[in-house]
Amino acid sequence: MYAKKFSVSVACLILASLLILSAISIIPVKAEAVPNGPFLDEVIYVEEPDSSKALKRIEANELQLYL
Repeated sequence: MYAKKFSVSVACLILASLLILSAISIIPVKAEAVPNGPFLDEVIYVEEPDSSKALKRIEANELQLYL
């Protein structure tokens, strides 16, 4: 009698484990987001100590950024 209860308990435990594992395997996973935005092709560093010259170069489109 005790062995039968034990085997039924083990069978229920195995079935519950299989059910949980199968449920975990069907959980949807989001795909990785595709990066968007511009990518730099080239970066050129130029030193321009005079800020007025740097402003003129920006207006002439010779520089894009002055720090």
